[in-house]
Amino acid sequence: MRVVRFVPVTLVMIATSCIVHDSTASQSTTLYVYAAFANPSVTVRVNGQALGQLTRQYTGGNDCASMAAVVTAGTMLRTTLQLGQTYEIQWDYGDGRSDRDDLAATTDVVETPCPFEAIGAAAVPPSR
Repeated sequence: MRVVRFVPVTLVMIATSCIVHDSTASQSTTLYVYAAFANPSVTVRVNGQALGQLTRQYTGGNDCASMAAVVTAGTMLRTTLQLGQTYEIQWDYGDGRSDRDDLAATTDVVETPCPFEAIGAAAVPPSR
């Protein structure tokens, strides 16, 4: 009789421990970066390291399948975000103008299905 009681308790403990410890999916995610304007020539850096250059406008959807399907030089760049890290995303328009965005990889960001940075056209400086 003791063996019968021991087996169900052991199985419940094993099943519970598997569920509790399966947290690898929430430790990192892929960040997609693309240009959302016509005829881009944008160089992208993440934390000072070159990620790549965008030379074609991306006009597809903001879902994982659409973005992952066009990860190619010039159209879509990607990098891995690690939970708890901070990322400085910088882009240079090639004409002296640049912009940047800071991103903290919090739990909310890492659990977002497909985080992305859509780079818009450079702002036109006001006329004098």
